Amino acid sequence: MGRFSNLILGATGNLGPELSVRLEDNSLGISRSSGSELFESQLLHCDITSSDLPVRLEEFDTVYHLATLNNGEAPREEWPEVEGTENLLEEARKIDSSPRIVYVSSGSAAQVNPDQDKDWLSYPGANAVGESIIQGYENHSIVRLGNVYGSGSGVIDSFTERSKEGERLEVYGDGNQLRPFIHIEDAISAITEVGNGSRLEAYESHRSIGSIAERISDLSGVEVSYDNSKSSVSRKMSGEWEAYRPDEFLDSYLERSIFED
Repeated sequence: MGRFSNLILGATGNLGPELSVRLEDNSLGISRSSGSELFESQLLHCDITSSDLPVRLEEFDTVYHLATLNNGEAPREEWPEVEGTENLLEEARKIDSSPRIVYVSSGSAAQVNPDQDKDWLSYPGANAVGESIIQGYENHSIVRLGNVYGSGSGVIDSFTERSKEGERLEVYGDGNQLRPFIHIEDAISAITEVGNGSRLEAYESHRSIGSIAERISDLSGVEVSYDNSKSSVSRKMSGEWEAYRPDEFLDSYLERSIFED
């Protein structure tokens, strides 16, 4: 299999392939998906919520925990952020030379009490519980990411693609709901540069979904509609952790994305 310095859990998500490239392919990926054309390094198939890891953790310097379900609500044992993290730490504590674990969470975890015991969890709740679990492991770091754009998925990329097709942008509620945003390149930088033991919140700023849609409308001429039958709440970073300062900014990204050929 060769020698890899880095292990990426959740390797076929929107961050894994970019992270592998940044690490110069010196990484082995694990995913519940059987394969991905985008992940160019070696990939193993494993569901970390129910299986022993198919690798020896002592062979790695760093484990990047990107595994996430992000699918509404699900039982606690189905969340990689919860059951998978517990399985990972169980294996790590068996060895003398344990790798550093970088746990990648989201800003939405800041608004959830991880001590509230529930049989079913939402995505923010699973992130918050995962953060709580990982803090019981000495050699770790946590990165809370804002909503990632520039990866081809998420509300920003959906809006820009629709605008280029001349399609109307639909905003849930009144559009005043806030989100923290970060470009994928900055997200990867935050993940790879976070110091050991650090708590890092990586985002540019909090922006309302409505203001972003209206800015895209100004640039492209497409219409914006608001669907008040669908509600959406704000999700904000805590502001209590160390802040990562990005290089990319949303307004310049929107202009490039809309006017590119």
